[in-house]
Amino acid sequence: DLFSNNKQNKNARGGGARLGGTLPGRPISISLDEAGPLGIEVEKRKNSEKTAIISRVITGSQAERAGLQRGDIVCHLGGQEEYPYNQFVSLAKSGKRPLRFDIRRIESSALS
Repeated sequence: DLFSNNKQNKNARGGGARLGGTLPGRPISISLDEAGPLGIEVEKRKNSEKTAIISRVITGSQAERAGLQRGDIVCHLGGQEEYPYNQFVSLAKSGKRPLRFDIRRIESSALS
């Protein structure tokens, strides 16, 4: 996996728990500046646009240091429009750094 720097468990998923949600969430700006692996795995959301969602963050990676978490919804800067999965994967694989984007995070306290 190009995004991760851990090849041990390539088929590992996030434990099967549901990712994302329908609540608007809180936008957070992310900047991944280092060359090389980002330290994330992404999946296609099960929505009509097939947008990107973080399914796994590798311990010790630049993604973890930037604060990314499983379930973060990947968005264009501004936090409103979600990144299509294929577009985000292409951008991440391009090696262009810094890679800047927003994520929308649905806090567990918002679900209570």
